[in-house]
Amino acid sequence: MATPTRHSEKPPRSRGGGVTKDSTLDALFWSGGLPSGGITDLTTSLKDDVRLIDVTPQLPALVKKYGDVYQKGSIPADVYSQPKDVPTIVVSNVLLVRKGFDPELAAKIVKLIFEKRSELEKVNAAATEIELDQAQDVAPVPLNSGAEKALKELAEKS
Repeated sequence: MATPTRHSEKPPRSRGGGVTKDSTLDALFWSGGLPSGGITDLTTSLKDDVRLIDVTPQLPALVKKYGDVYQKGSIPADVYSQPKDVPTIVVSNVLLVRKGFDPELAAKIVKLIFEKRSELEKVNAAATEIELDQAQDVAPVPLNSGAEKALKELAEKS
């Protein structure tokens, strides 16, 4: 009896959905905001042939190895036309800067993000999830001192 061949491929991000749609892959592991264009394309064009699966059984091992960077979340059924909500593993989006980045510039960027959040929401729905009370939760990455100062000032104003 022949042994099935395993093949692993990392498609270019721009082709993420197209590779599976073209039937060159049986499965795709993806991380991104909701909804993601490539996944929407797949679930729209292949309809019932696409199924999102619960990967949360892997969460304890990830948390043990990496800490609370990974958390349990859910993909609402209506996002990708699934029959029900799908439990999943989520990570926060963080804005990273190099070590030694100008603290004054970091503070300006942080303040601008929060001051213009409603405008950001118009171009990216994920901006609705930008919350001041969660902005300092970036472990294991340290906050830039300017970003930390700006977040404290914004918290005092609210």
